[in-house]
This record gives sequence, C-alpha cells and structure tokens, in this order.
Amino acid sequence: MNKEFVGKTINFEYEGFVVNDTFDETHIHYEVLEGPFKGLSGKVEYTAKQISEGVYAISWQEDDGATVTHVDDFNKGTSLSFFTAADLSFYRMEGKLSQVN
Repeated sequence: MNKEFVGKTINFEYEGFVVNDTFDETHIHYEVLEGPFKGLSGKVEYTAKQISEGVYAISWQEDDGATVTHVDDFNKGTSLSFFTAADLSFYRMEGKLSQVN
C-alpha cells in the first residue's frame, strides 16, 4: 500500500482543535497546537487501511489510553476524527488537512 502521508507532517484543523502529525512507516509524532489538549505531544504506533485511492482509515492508542480514529481524504483535504480521551470524553470532529512539509 502506498501511504502518501509517510515522511510528511500533516496539519489537521478542526473547530477548536488543531494538531500536527508527522508520519513514518509505523509511528506518528503528534503535537496539539490548539484546543483543550494544547501542548500535548507524543509518539504512537498507528495502523492505516486504505479505503480508496487517497482515502485512509488511520487509528492508534495513546500512552494515556486515549484512542483516535481518522478517516482522511488526502485528495480532498478533509478529515473525520473520532477521539475518546483518557477521561472517556468523546469527540466527533470534521475538518481539513494540509501538508506542512
């Protein structure tokens, strides 16, 4: 599978929440730039499944137990994110994505 996001930093912008994710073949380094988790950063192992050309389901679990699932369309620059925080609060977000580098 050609994961076109590998080796790149992608900016995800949702209402009230912005994060940069840098992808390698197996890990994401994330940095929250805006929102309730501003300043949070880390490195996690992820899984990606291609849904169609340029569209991926990407998921991971963070060290604090939080879980994240994205459906990212790199063709259209859109992202759906479903996120359960460590305190079990649940977020459904829709936004845009763009390549930083």
